[in-house]
Amino acid sequence: MYVPIASDYPTVRKQHIVDSSNLDLLITVTDKMFDVDYYEGGLFAIDVEFTAENYDANYHVGLDVNAPIYSMYTSGSTGKPKGVIVSHQNVVSLVKNTNFLDFNSDLTLLSTGAFSFDATTFEFWGMLLNGGTLVMCPQEVLLSAEKLEKTITEKGVNVMRFTAGWLNELVDSSLSLFSKLAIVVAGGDRLSPSHINQLISTYPTLRIINGYGPTENTTFSLTHEIKSEIKGSVPIGKPLANKTVYILDEYQNLVPEGVVGELYLGGAGVALGYANSEELTNASFVPNPFNADERLYRSGDLGKWLSDGTVAFMGRKDVQVKIRGYRITLEEIEQELSEHAEIENVVVLVQGETSGEKTLVAYFTGSSDLVSTTLTSYLKKKLPSYMLPSAYVHMDSFPLTK
Repeated sequence: MYVPIASDYPTVRKQHIVDSSNLDLLITVTDKMFDVDYYEGGLFAIDVEFTAENYDANYHVGLDVNAPIYSMYTSGSTGKPKGVIVSHQNVVSLVKNTNFLDFNSDLTLLSTGAFSFDATTFEFWGMLLNGGTLVMCPQEVLLSAEKLEKTITEKGVNVMRFTAGWLNELVDSSLSLFSKLAIVVAGGDRLSPSHINQLISTYPTLRIINGYGPTENTTFSLTHEIKSEIKGSVPIGKPLANKTVYILDEYQNLVPEGVVGELYLGGAGVALGYANSEELTNASFVPNPFNADERLYRSGDLGKWLSDGTVAFMGRKDVQVKIRGYRITLEEIEQELSEHAEIENVVVLVQGETSGEKTLVAYFTGSSDLVSTTLTSYLKKKLPSYMLPSAYVHMDSFPLTK
């Protein structure tokens, strides 16, 4: 089992992942080996040249389909990230014999996801298990529309995955970038109808697939191919061929068409659980009330059935949000800020949901001398960059409802 750890994570976060994963070996590169101050076990530099003396070509690991393949850490409501343990079968269910995309050797995919982000399950294994071509590139290429378009052309890329916000930005600024693509898979947040419609009208043969799903159900649970102009919101679609979705009320009863309920996700993608957290696993992975042999993942997402048999996403039950495709539990940010000696109470909220440019804002009571730069520096030691608030607002007290 592998556990991806982003090199730009704060040391505290890396330490938590290492401690809760019980790692046996840390794989890095030679110029990063001396930066590993959060791990005392074995180290291996992947860029070291193999020789006959240090490589056994017959090395074999015996595994079954239910063995873990990776543990990927996501934001958690306890104030600490939680590791989702995914099996080999889970990964195979996403990219083999499925119905949302014909994975084959004709596909050339440019990877856009951070390797510690579960979109890489679709990207890496989708290509490697089906004979497709996986194209990697530096982050500086992804951040430059001009360099990205050049890479797409030179490498013959015909399929890419985009977060919703990034897709909007590129449609607005670099529409020609999509001219060489045959398939666009988008998601991570609500898609913008106006941007999708502009893409459709400019490139009518381009296949656009809206992908929805949490890490706990192995990246994609439902998908919807957008084949015509969008007049309302974009549905998240129907379950993959080997997955299921139930929309249930608070008593786990099925709700009728048009009624909002919680999405319970089942099928071959349901993960094994959370690393070293039986209580959290049992709370989130529950018995299927309609099939005793199956577990369901309680997503915390709200949805409803539409008349055409697709599902519409209706928001969250809790304070979890997605920004730039990353899943963020606001309670984790609040927990870290509340440990600052000069902060009494804190609330983190999302701004810009209607405009699509979502940012995090932290409101706090306590010392009025605290400034944004101080709090940002404090959080950088604890949280990854995508979880840092864009603004901090001091308040004398929080307004209370009667």
